[in-house]
Amino acid sequence: MEALRATDAKRVKEKAKAKAEAGFTLDKLIDDWMKLQLASRRARYSIEAERALRVAFQAHLSKAAVLSKRTVLAVLVDGMAREGRAPMAGRTMAYGRACYGWAVKSLRLAANPFQGLPVIEGAAPKRNRFLSDVEVGAVWRAAGNLGEPFRHLVRLLLLTAQRREEVAAMRWSEIAKDGSAWTLPAERSKNHKAHIVHLSEPARAILASMPRIEGRDLIFSTTGKTAPSGFSRAKRALDADMPATGGTGWRFHDFPRTAVTWGTNAGFPPHVADRLLNHVGGTISGVATVYQMGDFLAERRALLDGWAAHVLAFGEGQPVRESVVPADALADRRKAKCRA
Repeated sequence: MEALRATDAKRVKEKAKAKAEAGFTLDKLIDDWMKLQLASRRARYSIEAERALRVAFQAHLSKAAVLSKRTVLAVLVDGMAREGRAPMAGRTMAYGRACYGWAVKSLRLAANPFQGLPVIEGAAPKRNRFLSDVEVGAVWRAAGNLGEPFRHLVRLLLLTAQRREEVAAMRWSEIAKDGSAWTLPAERSKNHKAHIVHLSEPARAILASMPRIEGRDLIFSTTGKTAPSGFSRAKRALDADMPATGGTGWRFHDFPRTAVTWGTNAGFPPHVADRLLNHVGGTISGVATVYQMGDFLAERRALLDGWAAHVLAFGEGQPVRESVVPADALADRRKAKCRA
């Protein structure tokens, strides 16, 4: 008798669990994740994560959020990856893993179907594209034809060689009083490390031309409350204005690589590029980080000044500078100063 009651109780519990799971749909899970977890994340990440999951799993949105690994593999690997969309499949898997990971931690679900799945081949191809001198000049000129805030924003991206989202959300309170440097705070940095960026003369001129509205700290915001969006539209406009150079195949994310590639050819060592891009590790890693704590500010300043002159040489036809201050000369100056 007791065995029967235990069996009935178990059956009732399983039915209740199944009913609850059926009512908690994938659509509801994504919605909860957006509202309760991603509210504090960057808007771009939240928008892209929601869009990717809803598009990839559109046929499952009204179904229970409890997905099987077989279903995930069928959608991402058998579907998207085989259609030649491996990078998008990889990003969607990352979004799904994060979403379900949150659901497990918050006791909404018992398992994460995205966890432990094989890496999608070709999902993260290494990108080594950088702009040619002709393309750099074409981007600079084409940016001058954009509307605000992208006219100045794109040019500052090119001059500073920093991440797109970090520059777009630049604030007046982060700019030095004399305009010589921009300090990116740790809370806005991708690697959560504060970063000083030298502002060359052309970069300072751009900031000096930007209107300052009392009570508004964001430099490029059109609303005063949020950083600008619409980079895809700006990129299409730039492509259309660069027919002579082909116009396509590059991204805003290629600007930093282009600048440090130029810097390497100008004689600056890789560790200066690492510090310029605020990379963690890089060419200085392991035990070397204990002894090498310098930020190479002088070298970074020289690289960005030289890079700015190079950009204007091809963008506006200004005389090409034959050389910048060599990195080894800067190192010699530092040593001499230490000895003194």
